[in-house]
Amino acid sequence: MKLFHLADVHIGVRTKYMSESQFFEVQLKALKDVYKKATEQGVIFILIAGDLFDSNYISSDIAMKVLDIFKLSSNIHTVLIPGGGSNYGNEVTGHDAYTADSIYKRPDIANYFDYPNITLLTPENPVKIIRDTAFYSAFFDMPMFELKNASRHIALVHGAFGKNNTEGELDIDRLESMPFDYIALGHYHGCKIFNKSAYPGAFLQFEFTRRKSLNSGFLKVNINGSRNIECVDIKNAPSFYRVEIFSEKDIQDLKHTLGKLDFVEISGYSKELSEQIKQLLKNPSIHLRENAVIYTRDLNYEIIKKALDNILNKGEFKDYEEELKEEAYNFILQHIMRKMSLNDTVNYLIKRFEI
Repeated sequence: MKLFHLADVHIGVRTKYMSESQFFEVQLKALKDVYKKATEQGVIFILIAGDLFDSNYISSDIAMKVLDIFKLSSNIHTVLIPGGGSNYGNEVTGHDAYTADSIYKRPDIANYFDYPNITLLTPENPVKIIRDTAFYSAFFDMPMFELKNASRHIALVHGAFGKNNTEGELDIDRLESMPFDYIALGHYHGCKIFNKSAYPGAFLQFEFTRRKSLNSGFLKVNINGSRNIECVDIKNAPSFYRVEIFSEKDIQDLKHTLGKLDFVEISGYSKELSEQIKQLLKNPSIHLRENAVIYTRDLNYEIIKKALDNILNKGEFKDYEEELKEEAYNFILQHIMRKMSLNDTVNYLIKRFEI
């Protein structure tokens, strides 16, 4: 059985440097391309594991353009769950969470779930059997269900699972031990494949990141006795990079890697390169971040630069997953630099990262 697994599509998201309507058109085209590809490849199900919409307040007109793609692909069954941003007081809130004002409860939107090839799993109706496959939804928690009488069992969960023991993260090993054939996850914006569970990442990236490896895409899954899970990149998708410019080489690297729909935010640069930065900023795709750090070349500068260059691959962070490495990097760059004196910052870096 072939299926595609998407998550974190965030239709209606507002992103820097692209208008909402411009980005929506890119999202819509990418969705149409995925459904076309699914038809060509004989895919039976497309799963959307939360955050299809960025907000419960987007217009019904926008939502219906998306749901029309699902409706018209009558040979494919779309199974989706609401997403959300947090779980507070037993009520999930944020993004397209299933709250009292959920977009999914609007009459014009709810009509779409009467079509035989579109299924919305909700807290009231968390389980559905379709074509001898049982689907189970658990949102931000473990999918604790008795298995139904079906040939295959697939869970959809929008939550934080992993091995880093970070606050709010659930145990991926416990999830993996559950008797499902596949567990479609959503929430993290990078592609992660465990064993029988996986995150496809954001369908189209829209947040600034240092990670050029954080691609847009979805998962292609084949469940046929054994299991095969593959990340599929969406080509020519917009990318949003955050960079620091310390040298002429950094400038040349940036120029050579900048694509048609790449947007760059400079969060720090060496003072001696100010004129070159002015020239870079003539490119409409390159922007200077508000309160960008300006580095002065001295011994402290060299220590900070070395720390920033190596922090992702050295010291206590070397075995951490990419989003935690990036979080550590941004913490050093954006917070310590502004809340401590320069000498205190350098002393911290020397002690912490053996610079």
